Amino acid sequence: MLRLIAFSFVLAAAAITTPDPSTGVIDGKPAILGWPASLRSDGYPGDLLSPEGCEVHLALFSEPERELLFPCGRWFVPPPSRYWMWLEQGATASEQSQLLATGAGGSTGQRNVYPMMSAGYVSTDTRVGDGQAAFFLNLQPGYRAFLKSVRGGAASTPIRVLAGRVTGGIFDLETRDVVALFRPVDLRAGQRAHMNALEQTAAGVFVVLKSPPVRRKKLDVVLHVDERSMPPDDIVDAGIRTYAIWYSVKGARARLEVINDVVTYDGPELILHPGAITTRRDDMKLKSNP
Repeated sequence: MLRLIAFSFVLAAAAITTPDPSTGVIDGKPAILGWPASLRSDGYPGDLLSPEGCEVHLALFSEPERELLFPCGRWFVPPPSRYWMWLEQGATASEQSQLLATGAGGSTGQRNVYPMMSAGYVSTDTRVGDGQAAFFLNLQPGYRAFLKSVRGGAASTPIRVLAGRVTGGIFDLETRDVVALFRPVDLRAGQRAHMNALEQTAAGVFVVLKSPPVRRKKLDVVLHVDERSMPPDDIVDAGIRTYAIWYSVKGARARLEVINDVVTYDGPELILHPGAITTRRDDMKLKSNP
């Protein structure tokens, strides 16, 4: 079966129509179809757009720098796995959602309509080694996290990301630890921006926290260093994952605090090193008495 964890989209009543789901079966397997639409003021899809020049992107959940591409408007069956899925067309892209593909079950295909938003193009002139990848993260409030990563030298080729405030860096493919942070940019629609690594004198901190699947309010993340409480320089709370970044932290140790009505965090202290990035990828947990 195919399961999309995203909004339940209602097809727009436009002159363009999508294929009948009964045609979305390939070699006995249910297929999936991606279709672009305009963006309504409430964030939902508006009129359907032409799929010409549009691509469906699937990035492996466990290895997001590996992408599969399929044309919009056509049925396809991806290899069984869990993916991030989104569309790209011209100077636009959609938000990313999760797709679980098993290749089994169901007698019809699944149509998924995505509203398209303004995008720009980013790359880096900073050297990215063979065992490394560059990542670019959209931080614009109101968006779900839009994260793309590319291996090694491919990072010098412009790639689309949603317009707005964009940050990123370089990480080690084996450990997934961040080794450099980029200077953030405010990316305009259609703009091409070069993002390069900051000169790191103090410590940097890059945090990714995964949330339990519960309803909760937006959360705050604070870094406690000595007697100081430091909010992140950049943060995006995307529901499933929260990304928080501190570009310059002076101190030897720090404690991470999550402030929320339902979830909390009680992980170990962070060890800070001047001139280096401390990476923490961890799970939040439910409060005992939320």
